[in-house]
Amino acid sequence: MADDPLHTESAAPRHARPRSRGPLLAGLLLTAGLIAGLWWQVADTLAQQAVLSGVWALQGKHQVVLQESTDPALAPLLHQPLDRHGFGGVDAPVIASLRWTPESSVAAGQIDAHQRLAQVLNEPRVTLRSDAGVTVNAAPHPRGWAHLGHLFWMLCAIAATATLIGVGIMLLRPDTRNALFVAMVSCQSINLLGAAIESALPLGVPNPWAAIDAPLRLLADLLTAATIVHVACLHPRRLPDANRRAKQVWLATLPVAALLLLLGARGVGWWIGQAGTVVLSLVALALLTWPYRDKPHPFASALHQVGSVILVGWVALSLLAAWPATSINHDLAVSISSRLWYLLMIGMLLLAPAISRSQVMLRELGLIAILCTLVTACTLLFVTLLGLSQHLSLGLSLLLSLTLYAGVRQWIQNRILRRNALTTERMFEQLYRIAREIEQQPEALPERVRQLLSELFDVRESFWQQDNNPMARALPGGSTLIVPLADDNAGDGNRNNNNGNAVVLRYAQRGQRLFSEEDALLASRIVDQLRRAVGFDRAVERGRFEERTRMAQDLHDDIGARLLTMIYKASTPEIADYARHTLQDLKTLTRGLSAKDHLLSHACAEWKADLTQRLQAAHIELACDFTLSGDVMLNVVQWSALTRILRELVTNVMTHAQANRVSLHLSLSQDQRLQLRVSDNGKAGGDPSQWSHGLGLGGVRKRVRQLNGTVQWTRLPEGGICCEVSMPGFGTPH
Repeated sequence: MADDPLHTESAAPRHARPRSRGPLLAGLLLTAGLIAGLWWQVADTLAQQAVLSGVWALQGKHQVVLQESTDPALAPLLHQPLDRHGFGGVDAPVIASLRWTPESSVAAGQIDAHQRLAQVLNEPRVTLRSDAGVTVNAAPHPRGWAHLGHLFWMLCAIAATATLIGVGIMLLRPDTRNALFVAMVSCQSINLLGAAIESALPLGVPNPWAAIDAPLRLLADLLTAATIVHVACLHPRRLPDANRRAKQVWLATLPVAALLLLLGARGVGWWIGQAGTVVLSLVALALLTWPYRDKPHPFASALHQVGSVILVGWVALSLLAAWPATSINHDLAVSISSRLWYLLMIGMLLLAPAISRSQVMLRELGLIAILCTLVTACTLLFVTLLGLSQHLSLGLSLLLSLTLYAGVRQWIQNRILRRNALTTERMFEQLYRIAREIEQQPEALPERVRQLLSELFDVRESFWQQDNNPMARALPGGSTLIVPLADDNAGDGNRNNNNGNAVVLRYAQRGQRLFSEEDALLASRIVDQLRRAVGFDRAVERGRFEERTRMAQDLHDDIGARLLTMIYKASTPEIADYARHTLQDLKTLTRGLSAKDHLLSHACAEWKADLTQRLQAAHIELACDFTLSGDVMLNVVQWSALTRILRELVTNVMTHAQANRVSLHLSLSQDQRLQLRVSDNGKAGGDPSQWSHGLGLGGVRKRVRQLNGTVQWTRLPEGGICCEVSMPGFGTPH
């Protein structure tokens, strides 16, 4: 598998030739037929077993008591304990799970009891004796399908469904990884089938497969662990020398498997099998951690987290199962806990393909695994150490685990599952700040969205690419999220400047978690809200422009006409010149109000003409210097603010400085930083830091802040005052 998730995780081409459904259906039907045949054979064997009609229970450690029975021949034995060998002359097997019985002598005794009890029940009549000396003869009869129990059918159905799903995936896409997936599911289905058989064997009913049950299921666990190591070499990223590593794992596993078949699943053989499974699991976790140090993969991190929880549960179950049994409750608790563990394991396998598509599923799956581990450990501790009954221990364990789960749930999500994100407060702050920036520079929307999403998901990298799909989506595997920003109202800056219309986010939380459909929905809503904000600002700006145009027209028609009349009817030439200058200012103002945008070069020419006219009337010389690295487009707010700043600065010189020369220097650097410098050679007027800023200088400061700039007045050594204005990120490139 390549390292680039954009290639490895992309969906199949839309026009790819569809696979024929005939082989798929044929394979599924054949598999279903084989499973049904095996299922029927197991169920029929159990249903045809000869049993005695009655419900048997254990009293004390070895004595068997008949609690109820529909056979009249057994009525004299009701509620009377049988003698030690009163069950047809043999001991009744009482161990609930031979798979989780490590002690060799106990396991051998139970297997022998199962075999001897089966021989006794195959006789036409069975003799039962009580401690009180009561002896009865009863006839065994087949138990029937109806008495196999609901748990048996449920576990068999889960095992069959899991196998069908695995085979279906393999038939849809035959490759090595899916073949390994089928192997893992099949091994765990064998374990579930063994657990189902155990559930259908109450006290007094022999296990027909007692001799092979434990070795087969222990071997299935060992092979599952080896297969997981093989998968870790190939997925989520193919490791260097993956085939060689996988061969080494299998070469080390097969001798252990042969040793298990030779020694059996008792004593040393049981411990070898359990230890081998733990070692292989640790190797798999190492393969999901060590190769991803420099380049993390979210799916590997997710598998490592869930796998660690499962391994802890496995070790706890193994150690507590090996704890010396003090009562039958211990054996029953181990049996129930092992069934829970196998159900959890096969659930993890079936949900693994969907983990990358749902962050919620991953989080809840991890929490359920932790909860099941807590319940199992607490139940076994209560039964083993305190000697409590099975049901009381299970109830207390559930109560304690749920209480602890509710208290530390948030901590688990934040620390163990690494579910960190921007808080709601920070999210609103970011959206507000970006909305304000976009209000000044609408063309900055795509880049601001990319920055916000990158910070929100704490990605390792983000970039632009062309994408025709209008929906935000997480690619299969969960390492990549694609968020389209195509919008007819967004302008061409997105496509031209970013070389794409969709932002690609890779490796959420620095490669520690998976993207999900919930993340895609959140990203879509953020983009939609910012688009709405930009649309609202544009609507407001259109309204402002229309109002400015109307006001400019009214000023031109009304005030302009009055000033023109004043020029022709002026009583003195001075009044006529003043009215003429005022009319010129009015034309400049109305032209600026009615224009939507202004080129900076054109604005500089207008400013020079306007300021020259003003200063010439006061007999002051103007020296202008404009240095532009490139032309930019000014919006009305920028043009209006700069025009009023220049006019106010020149007015201050004319009113207070007593100068005969004003220097104006305006420059625009390549990084779009505008520098404005206005100086004079008049009287200094004191220290600028001690000035009281009235409406004039206060207005200059306000307009500079409005454009995100800074302003500073300084006294020149040769006399006069210099005002310097600096404004970053100024204008839109033209």
